Amino acid sequence: MIVIGRIISHAKGRGSMGEWLAFLLGPLGVLIILAMTNLKKEEEEKSKKFQAARQMQLQQAQLRAMENLNMIAMAPLPPREISKNLRIASGGVDLGEMPAATVKMMLQSGKLNLQDHYFDRDANEWMPLDCCTALA
Repeated sequence: MIVIGRIISHAKGRGSMGEWLAFLLGPLGVLIILAMTNLKKEEEEKSKKFQAARQMQLQQAQLRAMENLNMIAMAPLPPREISKNLRIASGGVDLGEMPAATVKMMLQSGKLNLQDHYFDRDANEWMPLDCCTALA
């Protein structure tokens, strides 16, 4: 009975309690040990719950970080500094770089029109002058 009590109590995480109960009470002690809760199982369940809660916390932290990155990505860009010189083309001919003030005067005098083009360095392409923010 002592050996059986020991085997059962160690399987349930109860240490040497089964040996003593089996020694003192015989078969009744073995039955008492069998009726007791399994401490190992409870500890495993507690550990699983802790791991699940920890995993949930990590996922929530990742979600918050992704939301913050998304907010940063969706934030409007600050106005960019516009170059004072514009590269101008009129009628397919590259006129070269000139100050924005000169381009404005040429537009007013009729030497250029809003369908002529300037080279947008950010877009890396020619754009119509009516899209140029430096002339607004």
